[in-house]
Amino acid sequence: MTSKSDHAEPTPVSTPSTQIADHERFGTPDDRVRMTEMMTGYRVTQIVSLAAAYSLAERMSDRPVSAEEIAAAEGLSVDATFRFLRACASIDLVTFDEASKRFAGTPLLGTLHKDNPASLRSRVQVQTFDPFWLAWGRLAESIRTGEGQVTHATGRDLWAFLGDHPKELALFAETMKGFYPAFERDAMELVDTQSVGMAVDVGGAGGSFVHALMLKNPLLHGAVFDLPFAVSRSAGRAGELGLHERFSTVAGDFFRDALPAADMYLLRFILHDWNDEACITILRNCRRSINAGGRLLVSEHVVGTSSDAVAGPLLDLFMLVTLGGKERSEDEFAALFAASGFQLRSVQPTSTPFSLIEAIPV
Repeated sequence: MTSKSDHAEPTPVSTPSTQIADHERFGTPDDRVRMTEMMTGYRVTQIVSLAAAYSLAERMSDRPVSAEEIAAAEGLSVDATFRFLRACASIDLVTFDEASKRFAGTPLLGTLHKDNPASLRSRVQVQTFDPFWLAWGRLAESIRTGEGQVTHATGRDLWAFLGDHPKELALFAETMKGFYPAFERDAMELVDTQSVGMAVDVGGAGGSFVHALMLKNPLLHGAVFDLPFAVSRSAGRAGELGLHERFSTVAGDFFRDALPAADMYLLRFILHDWNDEACITILRNCRRSINAGGRLLVSEHVVGTSSDAVAGPLLDLFMLVTLGGKERSEDEFAALFAASGFQLRSVQPTSTPFSLIEAIPV
């Protein structure tokens, strides 16, 4: 006689091929460390931003300093300053000598030095501006609605904020300038302006893009078209470069005001600030004023290139959360041009993450 249990299904035995190891499901110890670094990254951003604001790289460039010296120079609490510098030491910005109670800068801190030609000093401070910092606190809302959050977070758009905050505007301009030198060298070599009489830098702020082309071509006339608070710097810079006789500025809003007629319109890092509808409005404005046979030259990060594996998607999300803009693929740029009376002609990579995208009116 057999029991019921004699006919029960055997208990499956897991084999190495069917088992899922805990480290595959739940991560390795190294994964836990990395995740902890990710979840607390906001702390590091603020620490590094203050290290730049307090000029630690400059103050420690030739000798170690004490917390008391930093506190006195910046009007800070001595105890809090010591604790702040100790936190800086924990992320390798500085080192601490127990005997002397002094802190010394590291090469990592040196990347924030104002005299460093590739300084990141202004860029890290911009990350903690209210419009950006507060907007990222509303990431979930941005994902839900597909809208930028700067205005929702601060009550005004980024450009109004910068117009009312000269110090922040200067840092923002310095940050943008840091992206330019290599790109401008490439543009001088790659952009043919021999048939161009007038080039207008639309939203060009300091005008460095059009200035570079003018330096290459001594017959080229150039102008910057931008909001009133933004154009003033470009005229002074043109004077410094000896371009003032061929250069002019026009204050206006590229959504509403007619652009100066031109043979070439330059739009560098403009379209990624805006959604498709806004971009088409800007491009149609260019189309209405461009001279016969003219060209449109756009500089942007083109999503889908081999160099954007990390930078492209993260920059794209940044543009969405802050301004409601986006980084685009070549096909997406072609669609924008087609909707606004242009035709994509070429996409030329540069030595930077940014490409030169040329379109012609149709």
